[in-house]
Amino acid sequence: MSAPKDLVTPARTGGLRGPEVSRATITVTDLGDQDVETVLGVTHPSQVPLLLAPDDVFRRVLGTDSLVFLSCVEVLSERSVVHIEDEDVPRLTTLSGSADFLVAARGEGRGPGDPVRPARPERRPAGPWLRRRRAPEPAVP
Repeated sequence: MSAPKDLVTPARTGGLRGPEVSRATITVTDLGDQDVETVLGVTHPSQVPLLLAPDDVFRRVLGTDSLVFLSCVEVLSERSVVHIEDEDVPRLTTLSGSADFLVAARGEGRGPGDPVRPARPERRPAGPWLRRRRAPEPAVP
């Protein structure tokens, strides 16, 4: 596998390509140490694959600060269609904790602690142009 590319120079000169500035992605498999080459063939060449144990703390392994971690939590919330409250964030620090949280939030089980609140789609009031009009009642002779 090739070494990660240095992106500082292209970023300063405005030469970054689309794949180099796309949002973060994660690929989760349960293959363990077997067939790692199969998974590595699927990842994008500019991505750096990491092998995480279920109890590895994301921030420690990835070497990120709290803002980057919260950005990852936001992406997780968007992609999984689960609303994540601020008080739920400490439950998402490991792979197994995140999986337990998402399973509980999706209604397939219960995670540790308080019940999880699933995301609710935002409802906007319909304007007068979107409200259904009643059909006029037929005239009675």
